[in-house]
Amino acid sequence: MHLVVQLEAHACPARVLARSQDLAERLSSATAAQAQLQQQADALTAGLADAQGQAAATHGQLEASQQDVAAAQAQLAAAQQELAGAQAELSAERRELAAARAELAEARQELAAAQAQLSAARAEVHVSGRGARAMGLPLVRAR
Repeated sequence: MHLVVQLEAHACPARVLARSQDLAERLSSATAAQAQLQQQADALTAGLADAQGQAAATHGQLEASQQDVAAAQAQLAAAQQELAGAQAELSAERRELAAARAELAEARQELAAAQAQLSAARAEVHVSGRGARAMGLPLVRAR
């Protein structure tokens, strides 16, 4: 820094010397303040660099998390499709089971009717056999 001190023709050397010393002190103070401000600026720059590094790391973590979420959503969609397929199969099996139960109920009714007919036929044969014996007729057995 270049200082120009203009001396008046009638100024005394003591005054000029005092003025020079005052300016030198101001320059020294300004230089010290500049150094302090430079240190603060360097510290802020370093802090900014750290913050940018952390932001980049956080951004990387965010992107990784977003990829994880996308993968989890894809797995969920696949699981939901699988569940829908399983539910469709279960519904089909339930319909088949209901049809089989209906067939079983029908078969039971037919069996009950057949058993009733058999019982009636046995009773008729039993009664017929008694009547035939009472009349002295020979009994014929079915083979």
